[in-house]
This record gives sequence, C-alpha cells and structure tokens, in this order.
Amino acid sequence: MEHSADDWTRGEVETELANILRDPEFERNPSVSRFLAFVVAETLEGRGARLKAFTIAVAVFGRDETFDAQNNSIVRVQAARLRQLLDAYYAGPGAGDPIRIEMPVGAYRLVISKSDAAPQDAPAALQDAPAALQDPPESLEDAPAASRQALAPLPDAAKAIEPPPPPRVSRLTVAALIAAALFAGLALWLANRPCPPGDWTRGRPTVSLRIASGPGDSTVLARLSDGLSRALGAFDNLIVTRSAAESRRDTPGAYELVVNAPASARAPRLSIDLLHKASGAVVWSGDYAAPADEEGMIAIAASAARAVADTHGALNMDMMRRAQPWPARPTGHLCILASLDAITHRVPEDVRRAFDCLEADIAAEPDSAYAQALLSALLVRRYLDAAPGALGPADLARATRLARESFDRDPQRARSAYALFLTRFYDKRFEEAFVAARRTLELNPNATLFAAQIGASYISRGDYAKGETLLAPLSALDRAAPSFLNAFTCLAAFMRDDETRFRSLARAVSMENGAIGLILRAIAAHRAGDREAVRQAAQKLSDKFPGVAADVPAAFDRYALAPEIVTKLRGEWRAVQADLDAR
Repeated sequence: MEHSADDWTRGEVETELANILRDPEFERNPSVSRFLAFVVAETLEGRGARLKAFTIAVAVFGRDETFDAQNNSIVRVQAARLRQLLDAYYAGPGAGDPIRIEMPVGAYRLVISKSDAAPQDAPAALQDAPAALQDPPESLEDAPAASRQALAPLPDAAKAIEPPPPPRVSRLTVAALIAAALFAGLALWLANRPCPPGDWTRGRPTVSLRIASGPGDSTVLARLSDGLSRALGAFDNLIVTRSAAESRRDTPGAYELVVNAPASARAPRLSIDLLHKASGAVVWSGDYAAPADEEGMIAIAASAARAVADTHGALNMDMMRRAQPWPARPTGHLCILASLDAITHRVPEDVRRAFDCLEADIAAEPDSAYAQALLSALLVRRYLDAAPGALGPADLARATRLARESFDRDPQRARSAYALFLTRFYDKRFEEAFVAARRTLELNPNATLFAAQIGASYISRGDYAKGETLLAPLSALDRAAPSFLNAFTCLAAFMRDDETRFRSLARAVSMENGAIGLILRAIAAHRAGDREAVRQAAQKLSDKFPGVAADVPAAFDRYALAPEIVTKLRGEWRAVQADLDAR
C-alpha cells in the first residue's frame, strides 16, 4: 500500500469510508459498497497488499471454494465499477474531502492519501504558473487539460504573492511574480466567462436538496426531502448531492431543489422549486397539497421527480437549452440526452446522431454501462424495423451482448435492467424479459420511457389490462410521452373491438413515428372507407420504415406480437393490400 505512516490515521480513513458509502451512487450499488468496505478493512489490518480475486469473491460476493477467477469476471467487473464510482465521487461531492481512497488499475490494493490542496485552496496547476505560461494558450480550448480543469476564482490570490524585501528582488523573481499575477488574472477571467458546452456537459448535472424555512411541519418536510432524494436518485441522468456545497456550483450543471411550506389561509400546501444555481433562475415550480399520510408523500415525491428528472423533464430540457448551439456530434452527458430523446421519439435523424455519439463514447470508454444500455436499446429498434435478411439478427445479437455487459457492470441501475428486458423480450424469452421488466420498475417506477415500453410489451403479448394500466397515466404527458405509446394503446382498442377509440387514436400524429402505428392507421382508414388515407398511411410506412413495408407479416414476428394479434392484423392487412392493389 502506497502511503506514509504519518499521512493519515485509521479514524480518518473510517470517516472517509462512511462519507463515501453515504453517497447516493454507492447507496444504489450495495455490492460495490460491500467491496469497498471489505478492501478498506483489509487494508487497515495490513492485508491490503495480499488481496486476490478469490478472497474477494468468497468474502464479498458469496462464491465458494470452486470459484475460478480466470473464467468468472465478477471481481474484475465490480472492481472497474468501483473505480468509476470513486472517480465520480472525488470529481463531485468528495472533491473537498481531506482523504482520498483510490484503487489503481491492475490490482485490488488501495492507495490512501491526504488531499494535496494548494494554500488557500488554489488549484494545483496554479502552483506551477511560470511553467504553464511558457507558451500561453490563446483560448481555454488550447490550454492543457490539467489547466482547464484547475482554473477557478482565487479571491485571495494577491495575498499569496507578497514580494520579498526590496534588496533581495531579482529580475527573475519580478518576472515570476508578474507571470503568476497574470496567470491568476487569467484564471479569474476564464472561470467567470460563459462555459462552452464541452467544459461542463461531460458529466451529469448535480441536484442538491434544501428545506426552506416556513410554517410547515419540519418533520413532514424532512421526510418529503428524503423521498425526493430517493425518487430523483433512481434516475440515471443526474447526481443527487447531500448539500449545495457538494454540487457543481461553478458550472451551469448545478441545480438546487427547494422544498418549502408557504403560509396560507387555506389548507396547508407545499411548493417545490428547481433552481439553476449559477443564474438563480427558477427552472420549474410545483405546487402540492400537504400530504396527509405516507402514501401522499410518496405520490408528491414521484410527481416532482418525474417533472424534474424524466427524459423530457425540466432539468434535461434546461441543460439542452443552455448547451445551444447543439453540437453536430454530442459527447458526454449531451450524448446521453440526445440518445434518450431518440429512443423516446424515434425521429430518424436523431436516431442516427445518437448512434454516432454512443459508438464514439463507447470507443473512448468501453466500460461505460450507461452508453452500452442506450446503444443496446437503439440496436433493438433498428432490428425491429430492418428489412428481412439485413443487419437485423446481428443487431439483436450485439444488443443482447451490450445489455448483458451493462447489467453486469451496473445491476442496480434501472436503465441496465431495461436494456436486459428489451433484448430478452424481442429474443422471445418472455419469462426472463418480464422478470427484468419488474426489476426495472422496482429500481425506477417513475421513468416514463421504461413504464411505456413495458406497458407496450404487455399489450403485445395480449395482456391488455396490465399494459393499459401502465400506459394510461402517461397519455397526458404530451412531449414527454414516448411516440409508441399511442400505437400500443390503439392496438389494445383494436383487439378489444373498441372501434370508436381505435379510429380516434389511429388519427394521432404520433402514430406516424412507428411502423405499428402506421399499419393501424391504414387499417382504420380502410374500415372507414377512406382510400386516400389508406394510400397516405401505406406511403409513409414505405418511406419511413421500408424494411417493415417490404414484408409486414415478418415484422409482426419481429415485434413479438401474440398469435391472436398476428392473426387479426394479417387478415386486416390483406384487406388493406387488396384496397391498394385495386387502385
């Protein structure tokens, strides 16, 4: 273990371990938390240098003496995940912690050290100012990476540069002092200028929770704050911090959610506001009746979390607005947002952009479980709409592999379980798929995309009641509702012979964003005797989904529709084809 005996005490390390394990990301990854706690304990007992995969597998992951590290990668996978979470912790909420716990690649031994902050919290890069200014950058983009990350306001910088007594001043000393002062001024200017997208959108935004003072019951507010923390933390596209001080306060990626109970002459009410920290702007505000019981509190937390953190929630939409102009190939968190939007609405141009950025992100970070899950979902979509004999089967095979890898790396994240569900379902392993579906909803019951896709899949297999139960609350979400939601609600009405509802839903604009929607629109138009509407729907199907249009019955099989649905759709589609041929 690489440390000096005087660097830290056992108590300091144990305190730091407790801080890390309270972080929401670690709380949602219990296996990784157990892993870290075990290796810290072994290190403190002097056995850290002797840690092997076998020891960890048996002690942490419950494997027996037959465990073979060569053929079972669980320890390697979880170690990679632990390193990712530690990096994220020290880049965010733990940036100011006095102790750092790290696990370098290549072994399971820890490196424990005290933070090496420069005097008065000056970034380390500023301590070497003269060297950094040998070739001054003309812009932030031209500066070395370490300097770009380190530049920050230095309110007391001038105090740190006191000149020595006049008799001892040399030209070299004066030059160094002037260079340091210039560098400090450059740091102040750069830190306060508007951040270009690439500087702050690589990582996820942070949301800190605060209970404002007011006449409300402080116990109720505190419990609601805890509920909000859990509901928000289930979304993968943000980091919930324990306090405002831990958020990315110097960047446009920091937000604060404020819960308060304003005075009211009527029934007590709660307001919840999402604030953008850098600008102070109110991004979103919700008003609720004070909860009467635990169920009411859970409902408020779920509603607010969905409004703030869902795919098209207030936080994501605000980040996308602040990132304008939108880059041709988004990176980092912008790629995640672009991909979620493409999966939700399936606009071809957006899907292509999402494919490009996810492939680039995975090439740069092969262990990115989030990118793997999203790319897996996009590959499933391409498989469903592919022409027979095209890349379809290969896409599904790759999607299955990526989903498995994502789930192995991040089994406690809803999007990993969602990717596993999708690939199992369209591989027609329905029992396994719905186990993964239930796990997805356990991990995050408030994500619109997950609930909508799972509801659509229940309808696809003929369980209309269960599917409509999931889809009904989502139908009023407008932009936030996935484009396929209406199509499968329409399919349920079609199978129930609810003609009025079927024809009404078939006319919805969102039906044009999916092959099943256009097929149902053509059937509804044929039933209504509207030949022109039949022709238009068929033409749009051919233009947007040529693979499906080339062989509609084969597409029904790829979409894993239940036999009774396939039988009824095939009969109706033959009538549509006859109508088209008659023209």
